[in-house]
This record gives sequence, C-alpha cells and structure tokens, in this order.
Amino acid sequence: GLGVMGLADALIKMKIAYGSDESLPVIRKMFKELRDNAYEASVEIAKEKGSFPMFDKKKFGQGFHIQNLPKRIQNAIAEHGIRNGVLLTVAPTGTTSVIAQASSGLEPVYEFEYKQTWRGGQDVVYHPLFKEWKEKHPGAEKPAYFVGANDLTPVEHVKVQAIAQEFIDASISKTVNAPFAHSVEDVKNLYEMAYDMGLKGITYMRDGSRQGV
Repeated sequence: GLGVMGLADALIKMKIAYGSDESLPVIRKMFKELRDNAYEASVEIAKEKGSFPMFDKKKFGQGFHIQNLPKRIQNAIAEHGIRNGVLLTVAPTGTTSVIAQASSGLEPVYEFEYKQTWRGGQDVVYHPLFKEWKEKHPGAEKPAYFVGANDLTPVEHVKVQAIAQEFIDASISKTVNAPFAHSVEDVKNLYEMAYDMGLKGITYMRDGSRQGV
C-alpha cells in the first residue's frame, strides 16, 4: 500500500491553505502522479516477474479504478499484466510521521502549538514549520495557510478525502473533525455527501464527544 506522508507540510511550504479551493487541484495533481507512477512501476515488475497469480486480464480491465487510468497504462496492463492486485492506500502514519517530523498521512496539522506534560514538567511544543515561521516573524499574526484540523469545516475535510479516493484503489485513513454544535442531522448529511462523493468510509470525530480530548 503506497501512500503519502507530509501532505499538509507540503501545502504549508507552498503557502496554500489545506482544504481551500486553491489546494484541491494541487492535491489532485499529487495523487494522480502517485497513482500513475505506481501502476507503471507494477507493470514493469510484471514484465520481469509475471503478474499476480489471480490476474485475469478481462476482469481486471473492467474494474472501476482501472478504467479511470490513462489509456496508455490500461494498454500496458492488457499487454504485460500487472504485479500487484491493489497498490495504493493512505495509512495514518502516526508514529512514523512523529519520527520523520512530518504531518501525518492525508491529515492536516492537528495543532501548531500545544502543551506537552512529562515527568520533568510541561513544555510548549511547536510544529516545526510554524516554529521556523514564528522565529522569523516575531509578534506577527499567523498566516492563513497554517490551517489546523479544527479550522476546517467537516465538508472541507471530506472534499480533500474525496480527491484522494479518486486515485487510491484501497481505503484511506482520514479523520473528519467536527464542532461540538454538530447535530445528528448534520452527521447524516455529511455521511450521505461522503457516499455520493465516492468515499469508501470516513472516520468522524465531534469535538467534546470524548472526555479529556
């Protein structure tokens, strides 16, 4: 399952607000590149080692995701087969992203500044890119492209996931953060919208729904 890590950081470096209308075509381009290169690589490996054992050229070619591939890749699969049945996913990359000091998977940055309690006391922890900006711009107001998870509407969360899902053949780990005021009807509408946009599923977190979070 090839996926991504550091998407939110990449957008910050481009000074583009995660979830904004400006960000959506950029995210689309990233995921299209990921998909097309992954499928091309799998075809190349199939030339060397053969296709996966259950590969059926006719059935595989009828898949919804396969039919959305560029024709050149579809033709290459028909001619040479493909090594992997499923290639792509977006994993949470929680611990990995902490080690790499990168934003997690498809997620926006959760918070740019937070308190961390440990045995030696309490520290204020800053997101690395925000810390770098803060040191260069003391006292300045935070730019709009530093977007946290709770700055986004649930619909903006879903729109980003829907773009990724168009190019990801497996599933996606992505939390949709919602405000405390979100009603049962709001949740119903959100899930129906997610379904209509082609999502395989969403993870929903309403602020205040868990004590201590």
